[in-house]
Amino acid sequence: MLSRIYFALLLMPLPAHARSLKATADRLGQPTSTIGLALAVVAFVLSGIALLFAKHDASNKVAMALLGALLICLAPSIVSFIKSIT
Repeated sequence: MLSRIYFALLLMPLPAHARSLKATADRLGQPTSTIGLALAVVAFVLSGIALLFAKHDASNKVAMALLGALLICLAPSIVSFIKSIT
């Protein structure tokens, strides 16, 4: 019984943990952008291999990889634009 209470106390956030949700979201922005760009490079490589082997949907893969990379690069600008509207 006592161990369940301790476990419940561990799950409760302290006021210091919940200080600023906005700051946490801003700190998560940079690593996600880096991971997204790495995934975009992988997508370009895979779509290039599909293009090399003349797969029938290779042009769609290249276009989707390009669109994804573009959205990842423009994500901070899109977020700042939406913040400026509201």
